[in-house]
Amino acid sequence: MHFLDGVFVLQWPMYKSTVIQGGRGWLLSTLLRIGPFYHAALATSLHHQQILMSESTNPSQSCKATALVKQGQHLEVSIKSVTKHAQSAHLELGLDIMMAVIQLVFFEVLLPCRLVA
Repeated sequence: MHFLDGVFVLQWPMYKSTVIQGGRGWLLSTLLRIGPFYHAALATSLHHQQILMSESTNPSQSCKATALVKQGQHLEVSIKSVTKHAQSAHLELGLDIMMAVIQLVFFEVLLPCRLVA
């Protein structure tokens, strides 16, 4: 939910959809359907949460380490899935893979925004 409410709106500030137009329900549905995109979004969300926590509190080292491990696990699953699907070369998976890759690019763009503890 952090991705839907906090990260997505930062990534796509020009996207304004009312409830009548469907809101962001399509995004939740897409996240749940596309594994690589889901894990890339989770990794990005974890990183964004770390930035917010570092700005507002002083999280413990174990809390930071746990978040980094989880973030790395989600990245690994996403990248392996993208690689596997890209090698299968099924045309219907093209858009799914593109969404995951775009989210991984957003993760890389956000990465320099980390704060040194």
